[in-house]
Amino acid sequence: MNIGIGCCGFRKRIDRFVPLVIMITKGILPLELIIKNIEVDGLDATDKIIEVLSEKKIEKGIIMARSIPIAGFNIIDANRIFNEIHLPTIFILERKPNMNAVRQALKKHFSDWEKRLAILESIKIEEVETLKGTFILGSIGIDINEAKKIIELTTIFGKIPEPLRLARIIAKSLTNIIRNSM
Repeated sequence: MNIGIGCCGFRKRIDRFVPLVIMITKGILPLELIIKNIEVDGLDATDKIIEVLSEKKIEKGIIMARSIPIAGFNIIDANRIFNEIHLPTIFILERKPNMNAVRQALKKHFSDWEKRLAILESIKIEEVETLKGTFILGSIGIDINEAKKIIELTTIFGKIPEPLRLARIIAKSLTNIIRNSM
């Protein structure tokens, strides 16, 4: 199983919760879509991911996300996910994060900034060359070379693996639906 994580966009200081999209696939074939609300700048994304994957009894697979923090600074704790449900996580980032800017933003806006920063810093980020192009990858519970193979096997269109691409398409579509209904 492959699990793509996507998050809807939000309006700062207006939206308190946003939909978290969890796309479960077998290889590249979609099997199930689950949507849960998470708090903007909260710390519940990890709980929701663990809850869904535990309920679905998914014991093998790879979680893929486009960012470590989602819904603002709602940080995915991949170490906790791996420790609790034994599923590795691959973060496929668009660019290397500016950790000084991240640290300053966390200090400015969160009383628990040290906890959030520790989660972010626990994930080693590196530039990796694959057959599909150059990526900035972070991974927990899986060797970086194995992560590269999975990306290559699950990427059909463009540079993003299908489970993640599908989750992002649905999240963007949901964002548009929500905004147009207001």
